[in-house]
Amino acid sequence: VDPTLIALGVFGGVLISLLAAWIASGRWSRGLIFVALVLVAISAVVAFALQPSGIDLTRAYPLLLAAVGVAFILAGGIARPVQGRLLLPGMVLIAGAAAGMVWTLGLLPVGLLPMITQIAPFILIAALVILLLPLVFRRRSRITSA
Repeated sequence: VDPTLIALGVFGGVLISLLAAWIASGRWSRGLIFVALVLVAISAVVAFALQPSGIDLTRAYPLLLAAVGVAFILAGGIARPVQGRLLLPGMVLIAGAAAGMVWTLGLLPVGLLPMITQIAPFILIAALVILLLPLVFRRRSRITSA
């Protein structure tokens, strides 16, 4: 028996088991559908990369991040109750995958690389400030309301 056929059978069995458990839970188990979606999305990326006309996996590996991002978004929208807070991590992963694809496909001009390395710390600091602002405003509201 071909080992690839056995691997596909085991993969299909795990996927069907995850989906059956998710449906049996009344679509409340977000983790089950997330793992099932990640497995499907990653296998789709690998299957696309293995096609003769597809991008080889050495250049398409950022698409694996996009696959996980899509799984985040779909798990937040499919499972009960719908959670919009899973949209942000999904979008961040997809944006990171897009940036990675620009890098691995060589679409970034070589002259831009020194400028990007110089401004990267400032972008990181600005992102951290934006992420920490809600914590500062929450503490003030707790102090004033007490």
